[in-house]
Amino acid sequence: MTITSSVNRTSESTEITAVDACLFILALLLSLFICTVNIVTIILLWRTETLRTLANLYLASLAAADLVVGLGLVPMALFLLPPTRVSLFNRYSNLCVLISGLNLGMAGNSIIHMAFVSVDRYLFISKPYTYQRVMNVRIVVINVTSAWVIGVSYTFLPQFIHQSFTDGVKCDITELLPMWYLAYGAWGFYFTSVVVILVMYTLILRTAFKQRKSIQTAAPFGAPANGNSRNTISKSTLKSLKFFFTVFGIFFLCMTPIVISLGVDYYVNVPVTLYRILVILALTNSGMNFVIFTVQNGQFRRAVFKFFRCYSLIRELNEDQAMVSAIT
Repeated sequence: MTITSSVNRTSESTEITAVDACLFILALLLSLFICTVNIVTIILLWRTETLRTLANLYLASLAAADLVVGLGLVPMALFLLPPTRVSLFNRYSNLCVLISGLNLGMAGNSIIHMAFVSVDRYLFISKPYTYQRVMNVRIVVINVTSAWVIGVSYTFLPQFIHQSFTDGVKCDITELLPMWYLAYGAWGFYFTSVVVILVMYTLILRTAFKQRKSIQTAAPFGAPANGNSRNTISKSTLKSLKFFFTVFGIFFLCMTPIVISLGVDYYVNVPVTLYRILVILALTNSGMNFVIFTVQNGQFRRAVFKFFRCYSLIRELNEDQAMVSAIT
């Protein structure tokens, strides 16, 4: 993912337009939002005992990756201002490719996490005995670590493979980075992971519905199937499936347009403003997991309300103490 499109460096103006200003402000606000909600997510998953599950370890690591994306939005916001773009990013190629590498690397990190989650949910629902025997904290940590190693490697790889600036070339990664990294690598990596995730969730759905059908068939005539404890388990797994599939669906909708644009831009110049809007849309996904988790998970929602209620009380207490100190 990049925030550039092919434009001649020597002809670029340093005048700040209304679109530049709006994108700059939007990027900063988005950075603040993403950093805040992911810090809260990590704190709540760590502090709330009922949320300390193996699956939520992946969510905590995903939140950390999204936090990195939020921090990376600050230099990206500076890039969106023509004066800093011309004076910094058009002058230092390492700084130019760092932003794009960071976005691509963390996007790769995220989708690997989602692939691991889909496999985790498949084993949990379809092969529960195997899941209990095989899956543990050590396995999850190994999976998370491998996702981070791949993501960080993809982040810094451009520092070693990019071309130096030449006359007439600005901070445009389609000019600086090879096609195998941006188009073939990103497309292959992204869509292969998408296929794996879709296959896993398809198998999960088939297993869940077969389980429910078998429960309903086995129930005595006229007896409500809802009274069966196994059916309760089926409902809980379907609820978990709904949450993780929603996370993946939002990620897919946000990321796919810019992933496609990465390859298309090698052959047809994508309009600069459209390109940057697609990048903003893709990075917005980094703040969506918190929203989805809050809406769909009652335990997390109660933890969020409790967290902000405590924060509000602490702030009011500090203000009262400050007033007393001022009076005395």
